[in-house]
Order: sequence, then C-alpha cells, then structure tokens
Amino acid sequence: MGAAGGISQYEGIGGGTLGGLGDIVQAATHKNLKFPKATGQENRLRRMSLRDLENARNELYSGSGLYDQTLPEMYNAIPGMHATVDYDPQAQDAFNTAYSDVTNRVTDIGHRQDLKAALRGAKGGAAKKTARTSLKDFKKTLKGQPTLDELNQRLYGAESRGPKLRITQNAPTQTDQNAQSIQDALSNRTLAALHGELANPSLELHLGNEQRQMEEAMRRSMGGDWASSSGGIEAQQRFNEYANGQRDASNRQDIASLYPEQMQGQAGQYGFAGMRQGLMSAPSMTLEQMAGATAGMVPYETGAQQPYQFDRSGGFAANTANWGYGNPWGHALIDSGNRWISAAGASGGGSPYAAGQRAGG
Repeated sequence: MGAAGGISQYEGIGGGTLGGLGDIVQAATHKNLKFPKATGQENRLRRMSLRDLENARNELYSGSGLYDQTLPEMYNAIPGMHATVDYDPQAQDAFNTAYSDVTNRVTDIGHRQDLKAALRGAKGGAAKKTARTSLKDFKKTLKGQPTLDELNQRLYGAESRGPKLRITQNAPTQTDQNAQSIQDALSNRTLAALHGELANPSLELHLGNEQRQMEEAMRRSMGGDWASSSGGIEAQQRFNEYANGQRDASNRQDIASLYPEQMQGQAGQYGFAGMRQGLMSAPSMTLEQMAGATAGMVPYETGAQQPYQFDRSGGFAANTANWGYGNPWGHALIDSGNRWISAAGASGGGSPYAAGQRAGG
C-alpha cells in the first residue's frame, strides 16, 4: 500500500467517525415536528363562527316557539273557527329538563374557563399546584357527560314536539247567520239571472207599453184582423225577439253587479282574518329571517380563516422538508465526515478494498 493509500484510509476512518458523531448528535437532539397551533386571530374568527351559529339557532328556536304561541290565535281569526292548545305534561317536563341541562352545561363551561384563568394567574408553586388540582378534579366531573351540542340537540327535539293544537268549529252567531243569509240571497239571485229567470218589473212595464203601442199601430194600418195576417205575425215575432233580448241584457247586468258583490262579501270576511294572521305571524317570521341572516355570516368568517391556515400549513411543510437541519452541530459533523470520506475516495484509498486494488494495480 502506498503513502497516499494509507493517508486516504485514515481520511475515510476519520470521516466515518465524524459522520457517526453527527448522527448521534442529531438523534439525541431530534424532536418530532408538530403542526403549528392556530393563531390568536384565527381562534377569534372560529369563536365568531361558532357564536353566530349558536345565535342563529337560538333565534330560530325563539321564532318557532313564538309561532307555536300565536298559532291558536291565527286560527281563531278565521270566522267560525276555534283553536285551543293542549300541553302534554311529559313533553313539558322533557323540555324543562333539556333546558336546565343546557343552562347547567353553559355554567360549567364558564367555571372551567375561570379555573384555567386562575391557573395561569397563580403565583408560586403551591398556588399553581392547588389551581391545577382544582382544574383536574373539575374536568373529571365533566368527563363522560354530554357535550353542549348534544344537549342543544336534545333541547331542540323537546321543543319541536310542541303542544297539540285542537281545532273546532263555533256555532254560528246571529251576525254569522245574517251574513250567510245575505250571501245566500245574492247567490240565488245570481243563479236566477244565469237561468234567465230574474224578474225585472220596470223592464216588463216598459216592454208592455211598447207592445201595446206596436199593436195599436198595426191595427190602424192593417185593420182589426192584423194579428192573423203574415205581416202581423212577422211583427209580433220581431217584437218578441226584441223583448227577450232586453230581458237577457237585464239579466247580464244583474250578474255583472251581483257576483262581485257576493265575492267581495266573502273576501271581506276572510281578508280581515288574513290581516290578523299576518300581523300575528310577522314576529316569528322576522326571527327566522334574522336566524338566516346570522347564519349567513358564518361562511365569510370561515373563509377569513383560510389565509392563517395556509400560512401554518406552508410553514409546517417547509420545516418537514428540512427536518435534517434541525441541529446545526450534528449537521455540520455529518457534512464534515462526508467531505473526509469524499477526499479519501478521491485519493484512491477510501477503503481497504480500494487500497488493495490500487496496490495490486
């Protein structure tokens, strides 16, 4: 083995030793990377989204409850109708229990936040230990209990069952009977007019005068037997056609005036009821619209979180790609060892095998 081969052999051994030391340093100081936590602004946006969803749900619940309260009155606004509400005691108890559970859960969440704040603000080891123990014990009491979302779903289920609505028909009052009599008279008069049977005394008097005038004129011009002549028969037919046309026109005029009166009377009865129903349902409808508007803010608040999530994902990806550079000393030793081994290889003696090959050559 030549001098260069011996030197290169020691270079390879030294390089391997340095590399091994670098691996040991890297392994001893390596820490698993964790995905970065959400920033303060991102957490605030998340809380806004959840709070708006909760507010929207509460507004919807309120609108539904208010609608259930006003529903009997809306039915009572219809002429002749009467509505009552029968509450199921079991359903009412279930609602009260669910509402109490939600209220208690919200109180517990607030108390847990207070304990966390007390732990952060505790001074001294003993105070921190006491605060930490209190928080740990309280978390144990909450373990296994339903979440706030689950309790809210129970509350919604209990509220959605609601009361039972019973609808009956009132006995007609004298006012109702009078109104119905008016509608019946208008309906009968309209039907008679449609059949051409509606009498018009004024028209019949006028037609009788015209008929007598026609007969007198025919008697003067054609004599006493004018009615049996062909001209007299034709004159009578023409007058009858004229009289029937006048009667039909009179019936049509009555229909044109009577039917709208009948419809207006019915519309007046139910139109006022519709106005009352609209006024009573407006508050609950407004609450439901507000719920939709409040929930509509959530997609914008969620979208505003994306830039922060993108930054955190990008930083984590960069750190993951360069995880081997986490400790500069270990990486420097590894690089140094690699350079020594490369130098040994360049001089032809990086390994006993290479040295033997060179000597043999």
